[in-house]
Formats: sequence, C-alpha cells, structure tokens
Amino acid sequence: MKRQLSFEENILKWSKKHKKKLTLHTSAFAIVAAVLLMTSNLWTHTAIPHVEKDEEAVLTATFVGDMMFGRHVRDVINHRGYDYLFTYTDPYFEVSDFATGSFKHPVLIKERDPIDKSIIFSTTPESVDVLRERNFRSVSIANNNIYDYGYLAFLDTIDFFEEKEGIQAAGAMVDLEDIDNAVYTEQNGLTIATLAMTDIAAANSIATTFRPGIMPLDPPRYAIHAITNASKEADLVVVHTHWGEPYDSHVSSRQQELAHAMSHAGADIIIGHYPHVLSPVEIYNDTIIFYSLGNFIFDQGWTRTKQTALAQYHLYENGEAEVELVPFVIQEGQPRPVTNFSYRKASIHRMLTKFLNKDQWETDGNSIKFRVNHERLFNRPEQASEEERL
Repeated sequence: MKRQLSFEENILKWSKKHKKKLTLHTSAFAIVAAVLLMTSNLWTHTAIPHVEKDEEAVLTATFVGDMMFGRHVRDVINHRGYDYLFTYTDPYFEVSDFATGSFKHPVLIKERDPIDKSIIFSTTPESVDVLRERNFRSVSIANNNIYDYGYLAFLDTIDFFEEKEGIQAAGAMVDLEDIDNAVYTEQNGLTIATLAMTDIAAANSIATTFRPGIMPLDPPRYAIHAITNASKEADLVVVHTHWGEPYDSHVSSRQQELAHAMSHAGADIIIGHYPHVLSPVEIYNDTIIFYSLGNFIFDQGWTRTKQTALAQYHLYENGEAEVELVPFVIQEGQPRPVTNFSYRKASIHRMLTKFLNKDQWETDGNSIKFRVNHERLFNRPEQASEEERL
C-alpha cells in the first residue's frame, strides 16, 4: 500500500512542482512593476489649477511659508528654470494683488565668505525679480539664514531691496530703537503693513542698540510696539513670525500667548514659518493665525516637510474676509496639487483644522475655506499717506 503523505510533505511536493512557474510569475510581475514605475511620469498628468479672479473682492492676497532658492533647488532652477517651480501655483499669484512669504537667505550681490555654520543658503538677484513678477510686494528676511554670509551680505541684501521697486524686505531694524520698521504697500485703496520678527537667529544677527540687524521676538516688546505703531498707519497689518521647533507641528503656549498679544496690538494676519512642517490655523479676535505654513519652495525630502499650503485671502466691501487654504506637496522644489482622495490631502486638512471648530470651516474640492469678520479694516482712523510716512 502506498504511504499517505503528511501535510508538510504535501506542501513540499507542491512547491517543487510549481517552483519554475512561481519564478516565472514573480519575474514577470517584477518587470511589469518596474515598467510602470519608470513610465509613471508619462501616464500620470497633474492638471494646472484654473483660478478665476474674484471681481467682488476689494483685495486678494496670497500668503506662503519658507522659500529657499539655493542648494538643491538651485540645481532644479539651472536645469528647468524658475517658472518650473511655480507651474501649479502661478494661477493663484496671477489673480493676487499682494503676495508675501519668508525669504530664507541673503541675496549675494558681491563675493562674500559664508559664516562657520553647517547649513548655508544664498540666492541671486534674479529670484527677487521672479517673486516680484508674481505680485510679491513684500518678503520676510527675519530668519536664521539671512546672516549665512555674514554682516556685509546682510547689509547688501537690505540695500538691494531698498533699491528694488515693487518689492520690499520686512524684518530689519536700524537698531533696537527702530520700532517703526514696517514696510508699507498701497493696493486698491488699502494700506498694507508687513512686519517680520524671529525667535531663531544666527549669532550677532539680531539688531542691537548700535548696529542693524533683524527684529527679535524675545523680548516681545519690540514686536508688540512695532505692530501697534503699524496698526495706526495701515488698514491691513500682516505679521511674519519665524518661530517654533524644527519638524515639530506642536504650537507652544508661548507661541499662542505671543500670537494673541500681537492680535490685541493690531495684527490682522500672522504668518508663521521655520519648523519646515505645517501647524494648525487659529482664528482669535478675528485675527487669522497661521502658526506655520511650512515650506513652500524647498528641497527637504521627508514626507511632512513636503506638505505645504498656500493661503488665498479675499476681502469684501462688507468687511467679510474669506480664506482658502490650498494643499500642495513639494516635489523637486515645486509645489504640486494633491489628488482629491489622497492620504496627503487628509493629513494636511487634519493638521490645518486642528484648532478650528467644525462649524468654522468647510471643504471645497481639495481646499479648506473659512470666513472672518475684517470689518475693522474699514473702520480704522484715517491713515497717513505714503508721502507723509516718508
């Protein structure tokens, strides 16, 4: 009588019989998968967003986080050009009256030596022209990289922006007495003030009683006085804050206390950056607080550092303001739209709305939308003219 095979022996017999077939099937699957991966750019198409100008808005403004045009982003620019970086965000800038963001490096006008620091950024004058063409009317230079090529390169950068028409740098102080350091833009009958300050700074980059530098957030009195003064001169007060911890979305109690104090001092919009990741949005006292909009143009490779959002702000005659937060994912320095059902969209939405009540916001396609009462922008005392301020 033929011996009955055990369960283990049957498995071994089956595997030997099908070994060749399994090898063939596995190899075929691997080849198909490799072909799909190599050709994915050919059959995956990301549509450029269609954005229409809101003709009813008195003002349309765009806010973004950290922009860095050096290091590996420079390689992308050399290979593809600046326009490539803005392929999917240009439609928003084209309909914007005013844009601002964090400018993460000095402009190298002359040959300068870098300071002794592990991470060094710099950019060329062309990057400023690229931003100006996209309706950037101000940028923040109050950050930990503006001093990467030392004091003289910092002064070169300030001088460059002062001579450049159509775009200004916020965040520099002549000395610590210089609390009237906001930069002003006239747009559609409104005066917009931009201020910038930082919690994170390179050695010797903070303004002192006898030397120019960037505005500190610690102690906060300089920032609060500067915001108070700007609110007396402007209709809309936009404040950049470079703060937080690297790669940490957590908002500290100190950050919240500072943001609320800025709100009471007259800030209408607070734009946070530095952590390289997104943080929640808060509406406090009708002040819009973006605790961190993350990177916008950057070359970091971790998943969360690639997630970003562009904020599109519409102000209407009745004082109502609508904000649209548009999620993007950065690839090769270029912000690209997220797909409608991707986990990245869900992750970005979850982070940005963490401090908002469910009745405060809604989704519109990929975007988050919410409204605030900015009627106070039309009710402030008559502002001084640009000539009077100068």
